[in-house]
Amino acid sequence: MTTTVLLTGASGFIALHIIDVLLSKGYKVIGTVRSQSKADKIIKNFQNEKPSGDLSFEIVEDISIPNAFDHVLEKHPEITKVIHAASPFFYGVDKDSLKTTYLVPATKGTENILTAIDKFGSKVENVVITSSFAAIVHRHKLARKYISENKVSYELTTVNPPFVLGPQKFEDVLINPTLNTSAETINKLLKTDPSDEHFFDTPLGLATDVRDVALLHVLPLEDQNLKGKRLFPVNGAFNGQTLLNVINKNFKDLKIAKGKPEGAEEHVAKNHWFYDSSKSLEWSGLGKWIPLEKTIIDSVSQILEYQKANEK
Repeated sequence: MTTTVLLTGASGFIALHIIDVLLSKGYKVIGTVRSQSKADKIIKNFQNEKPSGDLSFEIVEDISIPNAFDHVLEKHPEITKVIHAASPFFYGVDKDSLKTTYLVPATKGTENILTAIDKFGSKVENVVITSSFAAIVHRHKLARKYISENKVSYELTTVNPPFVLGPQKFEDVLINPTLNTSAETINKLLKTDPSDEHFFDTPLGLATDVRDVALLHVLPLEDQNLKGKRLFPVNGAFNGQTLLNVINKNFKDLKIAKGKPEGAEEHVAKNHWFYDSSKSLEWSGLGKWIPLEKTIIDSVSQILEYQKANEK
């Protein structure tokens, strides 16, 4: 019997890669999106790539309103696996708007999917939630608190990535002037003025590849060892200059900023968060993460190829 997975926030950068993994493994996927037009577009893209894939959608216009997901679980009692990827992320949001743009939708959305499972998801065995490195640093763990305070019949796993970089699942997203928050990090560097020099301080952080992140959402559905774990994928630390160095090394014809290449790696080593993702590699059995340099090269190649194909 085919296993049915509910994927919330199915139009997102990470979520589209998750759909790709799920369909490749033969799962039936029910996604939630905000509009029918988004659903139609995703179905069309995957029909072209995976015509035998079993993919459908339900509309959830606002994940933060009470009972937002109830109708989905009630309509589909066959769902046994849930991946909750409907959590917004905005880098650089000021404190005044942080609550309304990130914390409220993220926490309310998580609470709503868990309560919907409690009410209508009697067959649900696994729940995987897209969390964030920030939840490790600041210890915001609504989902785990909920699990500890409520008697549930499923296992919870969280995936806690830092900056998620890498290529888009479908290049048509590149028509937009800006990309999703993390991927825009690379896109902005391709628009830099050759005379610009200082890229040491912004952006600065830890990175991971979207394809590894997507796979980590699916593996807990199959591997008992990953149930209950918090998975933390990191393929390296960076600042704007180290990213520029990789781009300029591999795309020599680009007329973008060179910055000040010397000392960039040393600056990163002194200023990034300490991290250790070895346990996540061990638990997942992946052995190694996709290298950061490959992540950058694949992202830039996709953007440049799209621009060349769509030159007017």
